[in-house]
Amino acid sequence: MKIENTFAAFEGEVIHGMEIGRTLGYPTANLKTSTPVLLRGVFVVQIFIPSTQAYYYGIMNIGVRPSLNKTQTSIEVHILDFSDIIYGQIIRVRPLQKLRNEHKFNSLHELKQQIAIDEKQTRDIINRYP
Repeated sequence: MKIENTFAAFEGEVIHGMEIGRTLGYPTANLKTSTPVLLRGVFVVQIFIPSTQAYYYGIMNIGVRPSLNKTQTSIEVHILDFSDIIYGQIIRVRPLQKLRNEHKFNSLHELKQQIAIDEKQTRDIINRYP
């Protein structure tokens, strides 16, 4: 698949997070990077995972997670159709398309509904290409 974009790929180590995404049905790989990533918002991404030697697609949020009243920037990637444990691995993430800006939701239920919309949009985007 070829999606034109101008975003630079970056690498990050998968670390333990708060596991809120998991409780919502959208587990995430929380990333620690050695250099700052200047993007903010929700993105369609392609992910390379060394242990599987394969590429996957997903949804990435980079921001302060205002719905959780956080103030420190974090990077979280929900990898579509993937359930392996990859803590400690360095994965490569390539942002493909921005879906939306980060937004504060009034409840975790509202956040979960938006993530479902983000997932549908992501699948629609990646399925448009051969």
